[in-house]
Amino acid sequence: MAKRRSCKDARLKLGSGIAEMCRCRREGLTYKHGRKDGGLTTRPVIPCPFLSEKQVAQECKTWLLKHRIHADRNNVGQFGNYRYGIKSGGDAFVCIEGKHIEIEYKAGKGGVLSLSQQQRKIKIEQSGGIYLIVHGVPELDKFMTPIINTLRPFRLE
Repeated sequence: MAKRRSCKDARLKLGSGIAEMCRCRREGLTYKHGRKDGGLTTRPVIPCPFLSEKQVAQECKTWLLKHRIHADRNNVGQFGNYRYGIKSGGDAFVCIEGKHIEIEYKAGKGGVLSLSQQQRKIKIEQSGGIYLIVHGVPELDKFMTPIINTLRPFRLE
């Protein structure tokens, strides 16, 4: 019979994250991986160039304008006691044929979706809207083309 390793040995060999996962599994608890602040790491689903978030936003705005889609930029901040923008809202708001779409831009190599952004995503999707996380124009094209074709079946050329 194999000798069981102590928790300390497992932590040293496997790392604290995997040891925690093993402990939760052994005790029948749900293991929540991720960052301590609750954020989720995002990565592109298709290859995208490694651009900054600002460059991704500029290129995606150009793509949207090329497809005759108006996107309002959501700038969030505070000046003294005055707050502006929608906190945790996507970086761009789009409305196509009455369908609300929020686009959250992330850097080409990936980024972090904060806990408040995750909650916003859930609220938007529960109310019938669409929330996209985009790391570049290739992803935007992949996600938006089917939406455009569904909502605008007869596009003017």
